[in-house]
Amino acid sequence: MRICELAPRDGIQVFRNFIPTDLKRELVDAISRSGIGEVHVTYFAHPRVIPQVSDAEKLCSLIERRPEVTYIGFVPNEVGLRRALHSGMDRISFFISAEETENIRFFGRPRERMLEEFVAITKEARNSGKEVEGFVVRVMERENRDEAMRLAEALVRAGISILYFSNFGIPVTPKEVNDFFTTTLGKFPVEVGLHLYEERENIPDIIDAALDAGVRRFSTSAGGIGLREIGGRRVALPPTELVAEKGNLNSVHMEEVLAVVERITKIVEPVGEL
Repeated sequence: MRICELAPRDGIQVFRNFIPTDLKRELVDAISRSGIGEVHVTYFAHPRVIPQVSDAEKLCSLIERRPEVTYIGFVPNEVGLRRALHSGMDRISFFISAEETENIRFFGRPRERMLEEFVAITKEARNSGKEVEGFVVRVMERENRDEAMRLAEALVRAGISILYFSNFGIPVTPKEVNDFFTTTLGKFPVEVGLHLYEERENIPDIIDAALDAGVRRFSTSAGGIGLREIGGRRVALPPTELVAEKGNLNSVHMEEVLAVVERITKIVEPVGEL
């Protein structure tokens, strides 16, 4: 069972109120001490696009790195990759959508161009000795399924070692998640995980369904921080502490992390817009 903590990146990037760099550092450092072995530190996006991550390089220079923890940088393009490499990230991460409108909305580029760029990013990162993970989103809808598999296969061939599938906030049932992973897990020679945006009351049953299907990798957010609106629905990432409990990860201790999250929630709006 593996958990990748997204609170410092996916959890807070949606908020408009700027979170002080030192508080972000406290969050990453607390996660490093919690027993969680992987953490998304920041997003190397242009500050004009996401002002919340305008301090990406500074944050990476301040965190206290522990050898047992993998520090991950999320990138939108090759410029972001080079910033992440210069900042000493252990793993490079990115996402691409099976739904073309999402690629245009978030990146202003069509899916095929993005796929070419992310294949090139994967190869360059691997040549630099870094792991690479990819998120393929909008995969649960049946009309997107073939395209999602094509994108995933191309990224695996390029050299990613971890592959996440995400509903990206589109309503999904526990049965749909179970059916998807039951038929998908054996198709790829890499680690496959679940990335989920869902209404909070639905998350526990969906996590159970994924576990029953054999999923053993989850991306999560401490305290479920990052509540946002997608398609008129208020959705969040799965709380790290919930997934750790369901996975019987007794070595994970979230008290210090949740204390920092509570301080963050006092200075940001309760709901962001993705």
